[in-house]
Amino acid sequence: MISGALPQQVDGTNVDATEETGEPNHAGDDGQHSVWYSWTAPSSGKVIANTCGGATFDSTIGVYTGGAVNALSEVGSNDDACANSASSVSFDATAGTIYKIAVDGYDNTEFGTFTLRLSPVESSFGGDSIVWANYSDESIGFASLSGAHGGVLDTTGATLDGPWGLVLDPARDKVWWLNYDGSSISSANLSGGGGQDLNTAGATFNDPYGFALDPVAGVLYWANYGNSTIGYARTDGSGGGIFNAGAGTVNGPCGVAVDPTANRLWWANYTGDKISYANLDGSGGGGDLNPGIATVDDPCGVAVDRSANRVWWTNAGDSSIASADASGGGGANPLFPGASAEPDYGLALDPPAGKIWWPDYGENVFSSGNLAGGGGADLDTGGAVVDYPSYPALLEKPAGTGAPSLSGGGDVGTELTCGTGTWAGDLVESFLFRAPHSVAYSWTRNGQPVAGADGKTLTTTLGGSYTCAETATNAAGSTAQTSASVEVLASNKFKLGKLKLNKKKGTAKLSVTVPGAGKLALSGKGVKKSKKTAKKAGAVKLAVKPSGKSKKKLGKMGKLKVKVKVKFSPDDGEPNTLSKKVKLKLAG
Repeated sequence: MISGALPQQVDGTNVDATEETGEPNHAGDDGQHSVWYSWTAPSSGKVIANTCGGATFDSTIGVYTGGAVNALSEVGSNDDACANSASSVSFDATAGTIYKIAVDGYDNTEFGTFTLRLSPVESSFGGDSIVWANYSDESIGFASLSGAHGGVLDTTGATLDGPWGLVLDPARDKVWWLNYDGSSISSANLSGGGGQDLNTAGATFNDPYGFALDPVAGVLYWANYGNSTIGYARTDGSGGGIFNAGAGTVNGPCGVAVDPTANRLWWANYTGDKISYANLDGSGGGGDLNPGIATVDDPCGVAVDRSANRVWWTNAGDSSIASADASGGGGANPLFPGASAEPDYGLALDPPAGKIWWPDYGENVFSSGNLAGGGGADLDTGGAVVDYPSYPALLEKPAGTGAPSLSGGGDVGTELTCGTGTWAGDLVESFLFRAPHSVAYSWTRNGQPVAGADGKTLTTTLGGSYTCAETATNAAGSTAQTSASVEVLASNKFKLGKLKLNKKKGTAKLSVTVPGAGKLALSGKGVKKSKKTAKKAGAVKLAVKPSGKSKKKLGKMGKLKVKVKVKFSPDDGEPNTLSKKVKLKLAG
């Protein structure tokens, strides 16, 4: 029995295990070495049960409801969803329902040790992530680029009918995907929900492969392998058509990439073994890329590193990755030792990080490597569903390229204005998406937050060192850029008020009104120095006492005129000094 809140895991073995009388086949296979577990869902939600991280044999898995083993209702089952022939199944759990989970070996010949994991399916990103379409599971999966966190996006309201390629638009909080089986396009919010289907009237879907977005023009593109055309549709729902491929070869196209800077749309030709392009504005032109020594073998995915002026593609024929200069020649066939995913359908580049990512459609694995070659590694996709993945995209939190300016300053009461920072845009040609969805502002004074200050302007009430920060946010997370500091001087304007005499002692109290916190110091010829600290705006009493010869004169004459100086040094401001003639009296 498995109990408690998720995630949970249990280690087991099916060595010497036997088949229960009347038990169902799991994923259609009669393995005959089953181990059964019972789990009561403590809450409702999507759950993944898998052996991906610890099976030493070719496993199958099945999830059921019901009492007797010969009268169960299947909830879900799987064989080989993960690498190394391990299994994974996702299902919608209902609170209080008892689920029976079987782990078995394939074809009565597989047995060994395993780790069964039950994990809740996350529906929000936990940072920079890779996102993909699960063709078989009919879901949109994602996993953190740092590993161990993954999930399935909430696409409520949208059609998922054999999703086969996706693109992101974080500025609009959107994910778009192509439905291979449904010959349609759908979208949802990256933050979850908001699903809807796009009107693609006039567009053609014929064995479509790959998906690309021009977010500025609001146009989606895909390759129609079946009739050798490039289709497009507008994101505003006003329909679509066939792209003018100009002089570029279109022979079994498979995978597309938008390259706005070069005004090109690129595509790979699976049948024609060519990488081709045409003008993105639809004016034709274009041609075929000279790959040099780079392999072009059933290419079925293309991406561009504009910073290096290189085009990259996946070769489904020999499961390799190749690249060439976008101007032709300079071909390369990099290797990525340590990466187990065999490239098939699509790739995504992260030029700032010098990384390349791709899925293995058959083995449900994601790998990465260095754009310079080497550095191969497999990604831990956490609790994500990975079920025939294709054409991934990278979602990263906003990248700052310039901090906001801060204008204003001077004395307290002046208005400070936080300028607008600059942020890196999407690298749509690389399938790297990072544009901000929203920005927010915050302020500090002397390194501490200013409560309630969240606008682009701030009217100061205290002196000090001020900064503003602009925080940009998208579905992957937030990044802040902070301005240089500006000094605001506290007001040093104060008033000398009435004098209250103490004739019995021959002293007085001088009332001083200050605008804020600071230090007061009284001095003058023939008077004792005195100091006080004002903690806030208001009146402060300073003692005026004669000293030395002045004190003797007061005792002899009964009266004394002195000139006092009062210096006010405001916190976070410049000092100011006022003078006043004072007449002291001593009763005889």
